[in-house]
Amino acid sequence: MHTHEFFLICPIGLEKLLLKELEFKFPQITDIAFEPGGVTINCSLELGLCLNKYLKTTTRILLRLKKQKCRDLPKLYQILRKVDWKHYLKQKNLTFSVSCKKSRLMHTDKIKTSAQEAVSDYFNANAIAGAIELVDAPPQGIFLRFNEDLLTISLDTSGESLHKRGNLEFLGHAKIRENIASLLLIRLLGLEDHSTFQLIDPMCGSGTFLKEASNFHRPNERSFSYLNWKNITDKSYSFTNPWNFKGHIGVDLNEKLNPKNKQTYDFINDNFFNFEFKNPCIVILNPPYGKRIKLPTSPQAYFDTVIRRLKDQKNIYKFGIIIPAQYAKDYSQKTSLSFNQNGIKVKYLTFARK
Repeated sequence: MHTHEFFLICPIGLEKLLLKELEFKFPQITDIAFEPGGVTINCSLELGLCLNKYLKTTTRILLRLKKQKCRDLPKLYQILRKVDWKHYLKQKNLTFSVSCKKSRLMHTDKIKTSAQEAVSDYFNANAIAGAIELVDAPPQGIFLRFNEDLLTISLDTSGESLHKRGNLEFLGHAKIRENIASLLLIRLLGLEDHSTFQLIDPMCGSGTFLKEASNFHRPNERSFSYLNWKNITDKSYSFTNPWNFKGHIGVDLNEKLNPKNKQTYDFINDNFFNFEFKNPCIVILNPPYGKRIKLPTSPQAYFDTVIRRLKDQKNIYKFGIIIPAQYAKDYSQKTSLSFNQNGIKVKYLTFARK
């Protein structure tokens, strides 16, 4: 079987959590390597492409076509001119994303111009068999990465960022990205059964954690770039939800929150400090940081109070909370995870009842 190389992108520092989902859902993929900001795999073309539909933790999936030394624009033109683009594409509407690190080539506009000329000349000389006019399709993304003198050419298989699930079930402000929510759920829960617990987000905002937890096993119902490629067999898979909570409860003061599927998500308009955790539960929350929503006290006092209240609730088995890194210094680094949330350096703290 001919294999292809794919790069699964995720936030730096969260790569091992992406790997956990990959191994849980697709144990047949065994050729795996870590890179900063993602995971590289080798598998069949059809399997690699369909990961867009079933993985919840990745931001984008690139199909790597070629790696070659490249030190100047004429060489770049020659390399791109020889790639067999018509093997994959049915459209000539392209867009280029360029990144350069310690490379002799560093002017991204000149690189994009040379790349466009090379691929246009290729298509002028090589008609696309069975080409169709993709009027409504967005441009096909091509990624060019220069690391010193090594050029990596990749096709974007995803289109829009994969944190966009294709639905708008919730309203809210400063929401956490969906793929990050799934990554943090895996960090807190592992991929083990939690059917004796409720999942509660007591500052749910847009409800992203609840939605990701209940839909973790379901495919992403949206379009992807690879669906506009040639001769693609779109495979289907089915999974069970590893967590299988008793219920999903969101608490928020915002009365405008209105989930479409009320049988899946129970929402309570209430203040976190008044809410009673009556049943055995797991709690996860992304409280306001004091930027867009004013806090009642100083940020440090506020976050300390929230954490203390969660620790005092006997029915909470374990919980995870995101707070700005500057206010997390007094908490154990062994149970924290650092990442960037909407331009703010944050830490994800997890606690478990002993």
